[in-house]
Amino acid sequence: MDDFVKNNVINLKDVAPNYIKPGIVNGKLYGINLGLNALGLVYDPEIFKQAGIPILRFP
Repeated sequence: MDDFVKNNVINLKDVAPNYIKPGIVNGKLYGINLGLNALGLVYDPEIFKQAGIPILRFP
């Protein structure tokens, strides 16, 4: 995608670097983040239990 950005086919001028950075692999741009959607969290409840940390649940 670097050539498209270089030739201004894709204009990333106003896009924050933190949206571009995840699409760069080995110095080349392979993808562009289209934005944020939903954030999620994965955890191991057994580890929390072993550490004595209560699991809070929200409706």
